[in-house]
Amino acid sequence: MGFAGSAVSHSCYPRGCRHRLALAAIDIALWDRRGKTWRCPCGNWQGESAPEGPGLHDEGGWLHLSTDELVAQTASARDKGFLGAKIKIGRPHLSEDLERLRAVREAVGDRFELMVDANQAFNSSEALRRAQGLQGLNLAWLEEPMPADDVMGHAGLRSKSPIPIAVGESLYSMGNLPTMFVPTRAMSYKLTWLGWAVSRLG
Repeated sequence: MGFAGSAVSHSCYPRGCRHRLALAAIDIALWDRRGKTWRCPCGNWQGESAPEGPGLHDEGGWLHLSTDELVAQTASARDKGFLGAKIKIGRPHLSEDLERLRAVREAVGDRFELMVDANQAFNSSEALRRAQGLQGLNLAWLEEPMPADDVMGHAGLRSKSPIPIAVGESLYSMGNLPTMFVPTRAMSYKLTWLGWAVSRLG
């Protein structure tokens, strides 16, 4: 593994998430080093233009936050130039999730993207009930409402849900990417788990 190769070969990625997390960090660092050496964003090598602004605010919206704290955090992300925010759902009652999300939507407006992430909290019937209850909030997607490895369950939910269903954040292997993408058609993956190479899939 050297700079000449630019990145970690994914053929050497072992099984097991901890090893993959470590190698993904090295992989991204090597791509970052090449980009800085060439003074060119990695995405530009694919003919892509670098987006303006910091993009999505991805790690906020935690369930322990009060509604006021959640609104303040999301509004702060918008004011900093972020294009959207992902918010956790899964309070004991749907009404609690609705109250929080309605307050956020009212504060940030309709042009700010909101995604919700259930962190695999629901069974299939509750996932559908929540998805139906959340329609009307102009959500970009509902992420991993059921156990991450229940690919066909998410595919079935996608056919009934008024909100797009996203999977993939728990993905540790690029080999599983087609298996998860084909049934759901929406992915939310972490480069810090997979390395830069997955982003080259487009």
